[in-house]
Amino acid sequence: MAAMKTLAGVYCRTMDKPVSEATKDLFLRCFHWKRPEEEWAWRYEPGPYGLFAVQAFEGESLVSHYGGYPVTFSVEGKDIASSQVCDVMTAPTHRDEGTFDRTYCHYIETVREMGCSFMYGFTAQQAKRHHCRLPVRALRKKIGKSWFPKRLFFNCRLWDRFPESVSSIDERCRGEYPCFIRRKADYLNWRYADSTVRKYFCFTVEAGGDEGFLVFSVEGDTARVVDFLAPLALVEDLPRMIDGILARWFGKCRFVEMWHSAHSPVYPHLARAGFEPVPLQVPLFISLIILRPEVFPGQPAEAWIDRHFYYTMGDSDLF
Repeated sequence: MAAMKTLAGVYCRTMDKPVSEATKDLFLRCFHWKRPEEEWAWRYEPGPYGLFAVQAFEGESLVSHYGGYPVTFSVEGKDIASSQVCDVMTAPTHRDEGTFDRTYCHYIETVREMGCSFMYGFTAQQAKRHHCRLPVRALRKKIGKSWFPKRLFFNCRLWDRFPESVSSIDERCRGEYPCFIRRKADYLNWRYADSTVRKYFCFTVEAGGDEGFLVFSVEGDTARVVDFLAPLALVEDLPRMIDGILARWFGKCRFVEMWHSAHSPVYPHLARAGFEPVPLQVPLFISLIILRPEVFPGQPAEAWIDRHFYYTMGDSDLF
């Protein structure tokens, strides 16, 4: 826990265990919705890189909260520390008193001291404008075209938890994807296998010595491709792999949905299969604060990240 900073009667402190009854009560007062206990447990279970929040108090009363997850990015093959923001809230009684600004500034100081090069807020509402929803029947029709598969066979396996060997996929992709969140086995299992909020299905796929992974969830009659990462040699077979998984495990689903952007390396292959994203008219990140611009190969850093960040539905699904 960091030292307190007193500012005109409101003091801030960094919490590594930020969930309390006061936190839950503040959430209810701010958003007029009682979050289920299992979701609190999932969101605030420390990930492989930790968890923290800056909280502001007036006396003994919690009046502001700014939470975040430390996240490791690969930027041109180099690991870069960052912070993904979650659960930002200020009590209605303190929204005109500068309380949020004090909490926000303390958060920035905290992540800077942790060595983070940037912090970002990546919201589902922003990212979902890149979503693609396709009838399974239409996908299957495209798959039948002779131009699609390079490989005749691929192996697919469903896991309760990803094995440690899946980390090698992440390691290989570091040299092929300019900018993405590191996806080692411990991160993937924390994010998906350990979720108490939603059921995820974790798959590995292999063909011709190349291996990747996919994560699915099911919402009604729609199968969602929540996450995917594979060497570029394998990505052109992604639509056929999705179709194979749908046929074997999710035969009752009528639609398949995923998010991706036009700068993604998988875009040309998904577009040929009918997955056309809706272009974003606004920046992907609702907030992006660069703390160390010199670590990015292109300037301005904000524009470089927006052009090169490979993301999936799972990167924003914490929100």
